[in-house]
Amino acid sequence: MWRPVSEYSSSPVLGDGLSTTCKPCGRLTNYNVTPERFAAMLEAQGGVCAVCLAADGSGRELSVDHDHRCCSGPRSCGRCVRGLLCTRCNLGLGRLGDSSNRVGAALQYLRHWRAQPARIVADNPPKPRGRRWPRFRVTDAEYDRMLELQSGSCALCPRIPGRRALAVDHDHACCPTVPTCGGCVRGLLCTNCNVGLSHFREDEGLLTRAGQYLARAASECT
Repeated sequence: MWRPVSEYSSSPVLGDGLSTTCKPCGRLTNYNVTPERFAAMLEAQGGVCAVCLAADGSGRELSVDHDHRCCSGPRSCGRCVRGLLCTRCNLGLGRLGDSSNRVGAALQYLRHWRAQPARIVADNPPKPRGRRWPRFRVTDAEYDRMLELQSGSCALCPRIPGRRALAVDHDHACCPTVPTCGGCVRGLLCTNCNVGLSHFREDEGLLTRAGQYLARAASECT
């Protein structure tokens, strides 16, 4: 039986741009989720993502999410499947380590900085100012002080920067793009935490629901 193209995921490495496996077969192979189980999960969630309560804005089907503490790789035994997520929420949880602690830390981080006054930016700081000044109005000396205040690690997780320095994080509600005004700079984050916050749109409500989702969907696999 010929299946419609819509039932195949895209593949950038194949000539026709489509995966060799249809989505139902892929879910069965990777997550032990039958088409019937997927349909039942989708119906139970009202057809929307379990975290943001919206359909996937990319037009893709919702992704099967599983507890990586049980099955750490891309495949699942099936017992640790938790729910169906949109692309952004699925990637956001992955970037935050699938950890309720880091999701909670991200929520507290946003609440802390939203209660603070805007950062004061010097009009004409001494040179050299460094490469971050044009984009964030943060000099190298200020960056070093921020890093020291964070004990040398990411503001959300204990990651110590290696070859890649911690990223300067700012409130995108103030400045959606760079260069920023500098007053909305918050802290220094590792790449995963910085991108994870972005996937959750820096939204306290979304992070709260993500934490509730992780707590509610405890793995049944021991």
